[in-house]
Amino acid sequence: MRMFTVAAGVGLLILLPAGFSSLNAGMGLPPVYQLLLLKKDKPAAVGLSDIQKQFVATQGYPQQFVKSFGVENGQPVTNEIWTYMTTGSVESFVNGRYRPEKALTVSGTYSAGELHPEAYQAFDTPAEIQARHGTPLQIIERQIWNGPITIYIYSNVLFHFNNGRLDTVFYSIQPPSGPQ
Repeated sequence: MRMFTVAAGVGLLILLPAGFSSLNAGMGLPPVYQLLLLKKDKPAAVGLSDIQKQFVATQGYPQQFVKSFGVENGQPVTNEIWTYMTTGSVESFVNGRYRPEKALTVSGTYSAGELHPEAYQAFDTPAEIQARHGTPLQIIERQIWNGPITIYIYSNVLFHFNNGRLDTVFYSIQPPSGPQ
């Protein structure tokens, strides 16, 4: 799978697979909006799958991750991309099931990520995120065709909300500083 880089916010750098989108072509609605149509109550939190637990046990938590929530064939879907900068591996999961990716080339020494993918769930609200992370460095608000979009930017994580519900999390540790 061809990779490209997306930069967002205060020094945040995330690697995404080509074609990654927060829109679901099948229903034509952003994923969180589709989830609102499926279920009105906040679903129970979902932890790590067995294979994700194995990755954490052997490689630790990823230095970068993207976690997005959507709907496919009328069912909720959680997509995750974990990047281990120390080994150059990119691991993908769909509803906790492993989907292998190609390795990437990195340099430098990276520590384990402080934030963990299982801490974020569809339907998390801006208030819940702010209670956990404090006041964002920047808040961007826009109105689109189906309601408000809000983006909370912190030093190493970006939260994207659609209609007041978490749609996507972009997390990255700070890159190691090298000689100037």
